[in-house]
Amino acid sequence: MRPVDEGRLVIHAEASAWLARLKAENRSDADVKAFKAWLSADPRHEAAFDNVTSNWEIAATAAASLPRTDRRPSVLRRALVPGGFAAFALAAGLAVVPRDETVRATYMTNVGESRRVVLADGSSLLLDGRTRIEVVFDGARREVRLQHGRANFDVARMPSRPFVVMSGGQQVTALGTAFDIAANAAGTSVLLLRGSVEVRNPRSRLGAKAVILRPGQRLRFAANGDVIEDAPDLAAASAWQEGRIYLSDTRLEDAIAEFNALNPRQILLVGAGVKNLRISGIYGAADPAAFASSLSNVLPVDVSIAADKIVIVRRRETPASSG
Repeated sequence: MRPVDEGRLVIHAEASAWLARLKAENRSDADVKAFKAWLSADPRHEAAFDNVTSNWEIAATAAASLPRTDRRPSVLRRALVPGGFAAFALAAGLAVVPRDETVRATYMTNVGESRRVVLADGSSLLLDGRTRIEVVFDGARREVRLQHGRANFDVARMPSRPFVVMSGGQQVTALGTAFDIAANAAGTSVLLLRGSVEVRNPRSRLGAKAVILRPGQRLRFAANGDVIEDAPDLAAASAWQEGRIYLSDTRLEDAIAEFNALNPRQILLVGAGVKNLRISGIYGAADPAAFASSLSNVLPVDVSIAADKIVIVRRRETPASSG
């Protein structure tokens, strides 16, 4: 009989406890930070958590496929509360399940809503308003499909399972990094905040070429295939995560698109010669009325604020009186 590797069992139990902790409803940002410290402390931690996570995801898929009368959500919930060893038993008991299953989940936000999502691998996502993503995990790859909107990704490092974000033909591959991705009618963009990512977009003028970004770099893919690389002010580019909108010589049309993505009361531009006016400043993302009211002080526009919408028109010049 082979001797029991007690160290391996302890690490496996710790990994299961971390999975339970990350799945708990009262999970905090401090929990996520502590988990990442544990994950990087020993290479065996990553392998153990990878194994436990895969088994849990497969268990979730198997449970979802059972007839309703056979499901036992209360038992599964008790197995995943903080304490960990029940989760360890669950994962160990399901080790015989094939690991070629694919697990999917969809997350979305409405206008004016933001949402923090922590995935089973410990990666943390912050979804901006009017955003939709699909998560597809299997034993070899972690994939997120950003269908529209904007999201911040803080990725748990697992070299054995690459983390890939797909959006509008753009493919971003990351290992232990943080970045923002946005997708709208104008195109897609990726901004690297920490670490390193590889970006591909065969639909753009890059063709098959891959671009490696450094922290602070942003790559934008226009709908017409153009590729623009720049280095925006990171505080400004990340302001949305704190409920603020930072504008710096921004086209009025683009500024209004930011507010409209975050608020049910929409801002409308009426007439020619308005959308290309430029505006700068820092504004509360949840207060479009205050933003619109300030425009008449700095731009040649008139603003009409109603309960359901805000209308901005170019101010008519008053003819000079004669005499």
